[in-house]
Amino acid sequence: MRTQTYKLFFCSLLFFNISFSSASLQKGFKALTIFDYFKAKKLFTSLSKKNNCYAQFGLASIFYRNDNPFHNLDSAAKYARLSFNFFVVKNEEKKYLSFKINQLEILNLIDSIAQKQLMKVKQNNTIAAYEDFITKNYLTNYTLIDEAINARDELIFNQLIKVNTSKATQNFITSYSESRYLQEGYNLKEEQVFAESTQNKTEIEFYAYIKQHPKSKFVTNAQEGIFLLAKQNNDIAALTKFVYSQPSALQNNEAWKLLFALSVKDYSNESLSKFIRQHPSFPFKDNIVNELNTNNLVQYPYLKNDYYGLLDSNLNLTIPAIYDEISSFNEGLYVVTKNDSTYYINKKNENAFGTFYKEAFAFKYGIGAVHLFSNTWHFINRQAQIISPAYEEINELSDNIYVIKQNGKFGAVSNYGQPIIEPQFELLGNFKNGFAYYQKNQKYGLISNTGMVYKAHYDWVSDVTANKLAVAKLNNKFGIISPDTLLLELNYDQVIELKDNIYLLVQNNKYGFFNSKSNCFVTQISYDFFKDKPTDFYYKNNLYKLIKNKQQALVDANGRLSIDFGLYDEINFASNNLIKVKRNNKFGFVDRKLNLVIPYQYQTANDFRDSISIARKKENYILVNLVGKEVAQSSTEIVKISQHYYLINESILVDNTGKEIFNEIDNVQKVYGNILIITFKNQNIQLLKDYY
Repeated sequence: MRTQTYKLFFCSLLFFNISFSSASLQKGFKALTIFDYFKAKKLFTSLSKKNNCYAQFGLASIFYRNDNPFHNLDSAAKYARLSFNFFVVKNEEKKYLSFKINQLEILNLIDSIAQKQLMKVKQNNTIAAYEDFITKNYLTNYTLIDEAINARDELIFNQLIKVNTSKATQNFITSYSESRYLQEGYNLKEEQVFAESTQNKTEIEFYAYIKQHPKSKFVTNAQEGIFLLAKQNNDIAALTKFVYSQPSALQNNEAWKLLFALSVKDYSNESLSKFIRQHPSFPFKDNIVNELNTNNLVQYPYLKNDYYGLLDSNLNLTIPAIYDEISSFNEGLYVVTKNDSTYYINKKNENAFGTFYKEAFAFKYGIGAVHLFSNTWHFINRQAQIISPAYEEINELSDNIYVIKQNGKFGAVSNYGQPIIEPQFELLGNFKNGFAYYQKNQKYGLISNTGMVYKAHYDWVSDVTANKLAVAKLNNKFGIISPDTLLLELNYDQVIELKDNIYLLVQNNKYGFFNSKSNCFVTQISYDFFKDKPTDFYYKNNLYKLIKNKQQALVDANGRLSIDFGLYDEINFASNNLIKVKRNNKFGFVDRKLNLVIPYQYQTANDFRDSISIARKKENYILVNLVGKEVAQSSTEIVKISQHYYLINESILVDNTGKEIFNEIDNVQKVYGNILIITFKNQNIQLLKDYY
């Protein structure tokens, strides 16, 4: 009888507790509905101690909301996880007023909390913060976890780049085998191993690397290192070892050629026979002698009746003027274009390969890039054999790298045609100073010539300068970046590179100057900008031109006035120690102490170049020397032909003293910098060398 009474008592107590809990939950969620957070928290906290998953859901909701003093995302995440874990055991859906509590709703709350937590973690942006988030948010959806993992890995990988050791990179590869940066890690490690193994860049190190890493893509670099050392030292023994030990090297043919050139000095039958006996595997037995002999023949491109030919030093037209275009001579060949076909010729005007192309680039490092009539691009060797896959485009060699396009994407190959960067970009600029800009997902970023990709943030990026800087654009504003750093905020309407690390900044039609080397402003941005002026109008040799209210001044790098406002109507930079200035609509010249050397008398005048200025007085063009003497004049515009020669009256050649050299001239062509080909009206030809 007593036992039955106790059973009835415990059942009644259990029913009372369940009823009490349910009633308390109902009250808690009602309080939550009317934003009575203090009451709701008190009720939920009491029930949560009994591992009540519904009360824990209520607490997570309170801590998640930011309209109450209890807002705390870490606490929200904690109670949401507890709610899920205990609900999985109970697995009983409940509904309190508008709150339906089931596994899906708990997970949705977990995701919402995690999303806000991730926003805060991103603001903190530390590896530790991301690690903490990843550890604690194991229940959230994989998209958020993946985002946190990728952000963490990016920070780790950027640190890895700064540490720059293969040991650290291997630790990364081992520890983060699922990272999206894993392949970049492998690439970086391979590059680092090569750099560490060959840090002294000796022949011994390069050969040891090839032996230890025969399948590495940097074997080509090691082979190039060996070849360049031998080439630099004209080392016959090193070249001999190289051609026999590295027969598959891309530089092998060039090494053979250099070995031949160093070994055979007089081209006699005896010397040639001796070389062939010593090196029976020499690959150019038949044509190398002919090629080297013809290389000694001096030829100049000559334009006649809109077609190009070649003159020798005796003024004989050795190759007739029949070509639409003709390139400079390179690696034993010219590239010529005729009747919409392009091909290679030697100095005897022979089609070197008997083949025609749509386009072609000059041979460099033993290979040429050609555009076939089938509309594909390829690299060919000196036997005209195709040695590459088909490309849609090949740019000309820049920074020893070819930019290529394949399957609609841009990538890059080395000067030997070997892949460096897989085609993956919407756009890829030519490499300059070790970097190129790229476009991916309609955003621009930078990539190094070793394939290191820096994240794309910008709407546009310029070429990289010798100082490893570029101009970037975002939301129609410009700034200055390095590959991995923002040097100058993108707040400007224009950023224009000048020289000597100096940039011209434009904002609201006002300009000033910025020194990227010292990372400081040289002047305020307060001067009147004229966008039609060339860059050398504003800066030269550490002097800066300032324009305000139509007046001009010059200041130096320390901000000291060299020429003050109001002295002249126009000021130019010194050239040959004279400064061109303007007063009352006339140009004259002053010295550096502002003493007048040449009076104000010219409507126009050029800065002095090579001790001469070309000026105009009334209807005549005049050559003026440094003391103001007018040494020659012309009724038509005077043309500077070379350092010391000028064409006046369209048919007379004079030097910079005004002395007449030739007359009755029909045409003057400048070739190779200092050689002039003079064609007279009677069609005679004269060579003139501007050396003095």
